[in-house]
Amino acid sequence: MATSKKARTRPLRPTALVHAQHREPPVKLTTREHALLDEGLERGRSFARKTEDELASFGAWLLGSVFGGDAREALDDKSKNPVWMALLDRAGGPTLPVTRNVLYMALKIAAYDRRIPAQSWQGLDAARKTLLFPLVDDGRLRSAAKHVSDFNLTQAATKEYVTSLLGEDGKARQVRLTPSGLVSRVKKLRESLDGAGIVRHAAALGHEMEPGDRREVAAEIARLRDVLDRLSKAIRG
Repeated sequence: MATSKKARTRPLRPTALVHAQHREPPVKLTTREHALLDEGLERGRSFARKTEDELASFGAWLLGSVFGGDAREALDDKSKNPVWMALLDRAGGPTLPVTRNVLYMALKIAAYDRRIPAQSWQGLDAARKTLLFPLVDDGRLRSAAKHVSDFNLTQAATKEYVTSLLGEDGKARQVRLTPSGLVSRVKKLRESLDGAGIVRHAAALGHEMEPGDRREVAAEIARLRDVLDRLSKAIRG
């Protein structure tokens, strides 16, 4: 009985997604289906081009107007820039319906585009540029971009490549943490769990859970409490 309940809470991923992620041979298509595939690919490329253009335009405006064209300031601690902080505060709301991640992505791409004029970097799409961000250093970004460009790596392969580079340094993916970034992470976590609605639904779910599931959730909450306690102590010094 417990197994069936657990199975219902963990739906299987779509078969097409599983095939794509494991690089399995594609299914055979009819002539009509090939035509639909070609149209889908073209529409997808068009969508990507328009999205990239808009993202680049927004990022260029952020860098030029909000940070005065100073790429270093745009990549370092931005908590003292009042306009940037106001934009972050409104991100995801009715007055600025884009996420904070999009704000950061647009700005960082524009800043690195200013600092790295190499064609191998400039020619990459936004998604693969973003995947290279953990390398941080301009020289490493330039070198990695050339590798990704030369071998035309997919996004998944680019992520694996970056992970391997960081592994050679004996470290995990580097996290650039700033005061505003830490506030953003904690606030996002709090907002996702706070509120009477969440507590009410959690209480209702608690009555349906099997004992094992209940213990697992309670253990994760305890781990979260421990993490927050350690963060609080670290901030207070």
